[in-house]
Amino acid sequence: YQRRVHGELQSLVTLLQSHVVHGLQHGYTGLERRCAVSDFDNLNALRDAHTSALEHMLDRCFLHPDHKPVMTVIDAILSLVLRLGVLVRTLGEHQLHKGMDVDGPQSNAVAEVLRQEALFRQYTAFLYKVLKELGAKSGRPHHQSLLQELRPFLR
Repeated sequence: YQRRVHGELQSLVTLLQSHVVHGLQHGYTGLERRCAVSDFDNLNALRDAHTSALEHMLDRCFLHPDHKPVMTVIDAILSLVLRLGVLVRTLGEHQLHKGMDVDGPQSNAVAEVLRQEALFRQYTAFLYKVLKELGAKSGRPHHQSLLQELRPFLR
């Protein structure tokens, strides 16, 4: 159980990190293409191109203010991942296999692990829903690729 939960948590965090890094790399490449100094005859045009590229990067990484709902859900998921990871490591494999046969504080901890895992599933499903709605509105392909990659986390 511990390895499965840890693997899922790690996979989701890695997926989100990869999405952000890819968004930054894609945006930086676009910035290099758009901002060749020799292509601009004045500083304002260069600044405008730079601002446009940065806006594009923020959008791809869900850091643009328009993506506050997505940022909020991702932040909640990452907080859950941290709490659940600490709980699972604290309890250890042995106690989790015993489940509710454990008395006292450990049974409370097992119940908390199960509650946090259920929240993790709910938040991940909600993130999927929010991204799907955002993708339908925006039609941006980078949002669609993240949707596809989130599907295995839905149960």
